[in-house]
Amino acid sequence: MGTSSTRFILYDRQLSKVGQVSTPTSTLSPQPSGRQQDPLLLLQGALHCIDSLLAQLTLSSSHIAALGLTTQRK
Repeated sequence: MGTSSTRFILYDRQLSKVGQVSTPTSTLSPQPSGRQQDPLLLLQGALHCIDSLLAQLTLSSSHIAALGLTTQRK
């Protein structure tokens, strides 16, 4: 997840990239130099990405062994 989108990338057991999907993420600007994001919207975006990619690849959630999450980095 970043400030402009939420991404889901799926790798196989050999760490080869299988697929990727992203969805836009909205950002609030309560102060001129600050940014905020609604945690529930971030969760919804992540779940949407996971569901979308699994559907594209005709896989189920049982094919996922682990998840990693990162947010806004500098």
